[in-house]
Amino acid sequence: MLRNLVNTNSGLNNMKKFGRHGFNLAFGINGVVYKNGYGSGPSRREKFILPFSEISMNDVPIVGGKNASLGEMYQNLGSKGVQIPNGYAVTAHSYFYFLEKVGIREEIKTILKGLDVKDVDNLQRIGAEIRGLILSKEFPEEIKEAIVRGYEGLEKEYSKNVDIACRSSATAEDL
Repeated sequence: MLRNLVNTNSGLNNMKKFGRHGFNLAFGINGVVYKNGYGSGPSRREKFILPFSEISMNDVPIVGGKNASLGEMYQNLGSKGVQIPNGYAVTAHSYFYFLEKVGIREEIKTILKGLDVKDVDNLQRIGAEIRGLILSKEFPEEIKEAIVRGYEGLEKEYSKNVDIACRSSATAEDL
């Protein structure tokens, strides 16, 4: 299922059924995080994906609040016998990389100039316009590959087409 999600033109349209604030999605199941295949880029802030074993509450700006909490729980509660679903987070860098790579960052800024947060109809219209713009674009190959590599690691441990859970986690929702 994940392969179909990221390898089709409608991948972003399918993503909305999981909920989303940017691309900060947590993928995981009970088990082992695979360090091979995570992310790209020389620094943590430039990786597309981070495993929960490397995420702490200090990473809210990178992975969002829910993902940071999952990382903390995985690292601190597992040794106490509490089984924490493990996996990886798609980072905020992935989201901004996507906006730049598909060429819509400036268009979104232009659309937002017409935003009036006190006018609910305007807010709904602007939000729908931006969502439509984002959903009309395809993931860059680099992000697809990082997500699929992480999932393939889970498949090696468990089985082909292993079930996963996806959660959204915005970087500013907990501020």
